[in-house]
Amino acid sequence: MIMDITSELLRETSQYLEPYFKSNLPPPYEARNFAAALKLVQTCDQISVHTDLQEQDRMKTSLAAWFLYTGFYSDPVNYQVASAELASGYLKEKGISPEIIQEIKETILATRYPQQPVTIQSQILCDAETSWMADKSFFQTLNLLREEKAYAVREEIDEKDWEVENIRMFENHIYFIPFSREIFEKKKRKNLIRLKEKLATPDSPQSEIQEPLSLPKTKEKSEPALINDLKLERGVETLFRNTSRNQIHLIRLADYKANMIISINAIIISVILSFLIIRLDANKYLELPTVILVVTNIITILIAISATRPKINMESSDEDEFEETVNNLLFYGNFYKMPFEKFRRDIRKTIIDKDSLYESLSKDIYHQGILLVKKFRKINLAYSVFIIGLILSVIAFTISFLIHIHSI
Repeated sequence: MIMDITSELLRETSQYLEPYFKSNLPPPYEARNFAAALKLVQTCDQISVHTDLQEQDRMKTSLAAWFLYTGFYSDPVNYQVASAELASGYLKEKGISPEIIQEIKETILATRYPQQPVTIQSQILCDAETSWMADKSFFQTLNLLREEKAYAVREEIDEKDWEVENIRMFENHIYFIPFSREIFEKKKRKNLIRLKEKLATPDSPQSEIQEPLSLPKTKEKSEPALINDLKLERGVETLFRNTSRNQIHLIRLADYKANMIISINAIIISVILSFLIIRLDANKYLELPTVILVVTNIITILIAISATRPKINMESSDEDEFEETVNNLLFYGNFYKMPFEKFRRDIRKTIIDKDSLYESLSKDIYHQGILLVKKFRKINLAYSVFIIGLILSVIAFTISFLIHIHSI
């Protein structure tokens, strides 16, 4: 029995569902076809990234998203129930544990109206499933949904009745995840106003109310290309995560090594001060070796401390200069002087723009690497000083002792 969801299972699921959607939900099913399911998975991933969600829970959410629309063909009214059963059957064949299957089924069923999701996974799926309310092309999506439902139930649906029903749904709808509210709620309210205006002026051309549609632009990409984009995004995300994790581990290792050599030299100094210094009056020949050893310890400690010393850098607080410099918005030392509103504005721009997000992550990894190299260079220097100084001290002690023996 498999207890964990893997990326390989997600890939197999997408490959399994692509022909399923094409054979069971062909045109005119365009609002709940394979491309729509893929977009739903991508939206879930986007929300999950900005939510405190474990990787396994994110994968469970993605599985639920893949299956959400699969039951629409057999039961357009209660398609979530049919989708949950299809998901259950598929996952049982894959050897997934009953507990995980139940979680995924509950996540799918939570999207039924009125939506009352309990878990974070179901809240993410509900928000992603209704994200079309905030799209610029929501009028076209609305028409697709109406045509799709009319085709499924074999019954004509009046456009005005459909708009009234959706206005009521818009007014009662809420987004559950804070990130979803932040990026969707304002746009949804604007679309509600546009929908009410269209209902109040039915003779007005839709193009006068509706903003330019973005849906055709997304249709230019083939479905395999969209899958490849999704795989690429996950691969890039894994690359950044693993690289950052490895570098953070190395930084901790460097700090541990620095602390270790500081402790060793501090112990040596304390021993010298406790036992050797008080005997120097009677043993003058030990003064030079003792001085060499103490100086070595002090220099080593200072170099090791400099390796662990935090550096806060804020070269510029001006927005234009900030954009042009290599400052890293993800590093606290570069934004600690920034006003919160400016930081929030800049970080939102970074989150929304994929290229900017990857650039910021790249800067973060690059600066971690620079910091790591500086730390290890200083630690290597501290170890070298300590070893050389210790050898010189032992030699000095030996020579001084031999000279003292011969002079007696």
